[in-house]
Amino acid sequence: MIVSEARLLAENAAKSNPKSWQWHLVLGEICLLLNTEDSVATSALVKAAKLNPYSSKAFFLLGSSLKTKNRTKAIACLERAAKIRPHDTKVAKLIDELLSLEGRNEDLLKHLVRYSKMVPKDLWARKRLALLELQNGNLDAAIDQMQRIVTLDKTDVGIWTALGDAYKKRGNYQSAIKAFKEAINLESDNKTAEIQFIQMCQVTGQLEEAIEHSLKLIKYVESGQSDTNCVYLLYVESILKLAQKSVYSLQFDLLNRFFGSIEKAFDRNPGFVLPFKFAADALLLASRYHVDTFQHFEFPKTWKMESVLDAIELAIHYYCLVIKAHPNCASAWNDLGIALLRKCQLMKDNSGYAK
Repeated sequence: MIVSEARLLAENAAKSNPKSWQWHLVLGEICLLLNTEDSVATSALVKAAKLNPYSSKAFFLLGSSLKTKNRTKAIACLERAAKIRPHDTKVAKLIDELLSLEGRNEDLLKHLVRYSKMVPKDLWARKRLALLELQNGNLDAAIDQMQRIVTLDKTDVGIWTALGDAYKKRGNYQSAIKAFKEAINLESDNKTAEIQFIQMCQVTGQLEEAIEHSLKLIKYVESGQSDTNCVYLLYVESILKLAQKSVYSLQFDLLNRFFGSIEKAFDRNPGFVLPFKFAADALLLASRYHVDTFQHFEFPKTWKMESVLDAIELAIHYYCLVIKAHPNCASAWNDLGIALLRKCQLMKDNSGYAK
């Protein structure tokens, strides 16, 4: 009611003072507040801008009133406002919004670069510029911007995570790990950073750390604080990778740890083929143990494992399921070939691997 009364007063004042750009500006602002689609607002703001072509507010509000009607004209008005007041964050943000909606990425990039140079400590612009550079694949430029941001603000979890992602894409894996770790230290339940961190640890061979962080994330999942079920896949994969590079005695314990966890990886990730691939790889590795040692593996009861041959046949079955899902995957066919060869070798030497 008060705003409506204010509009009536502003209308009367603008009529009484037709050359007063301030009253036209006030009228336009009030009308815009009441209804962003109000044509009276646009008309009043056009008059205000004509009467005072040096009013950045008039051009900013005019751009705001046109943003859903004519984005091209709205951007032109906002750019005029930016020339008058180049440090105005509200103007810069609205230009950013409209250029994004128009898909004018090149102009958007120029706008953000220009504004960042004028207002170097404005973190909003630097973040937008960094993420846009990252989106466009300009990794060096994105990393440069994000490094500047974390120098100004070391507490931005999102930027540390994005910086880690940029380092990862550029192949700087240790730097990626450090960035993800910073994000995790700032926000211990940051699932995105945790997943990325675990993946990077796998790539760099830091498997014990990958296992440790997987277990941490699994606790969140099992307590209902997260639905990041892919962590079960990362967990068993990390154990398997560590087993594959470990000495015989340690490998046995790791494989048992794997077999104790693989069912959850299946249950939590229905429809995924990776659990079949991991399980088959682990079974093939276990099949190389002597029958006396093999009997001490703690396989899932549902597998009904009684012999080395059972392990190989189940591995073959799982590899076939992977191939069924990805018939053009060369590595899957190679895995199946190795398993079939292992079965042939086993059947030639029943003395060492009897049921």
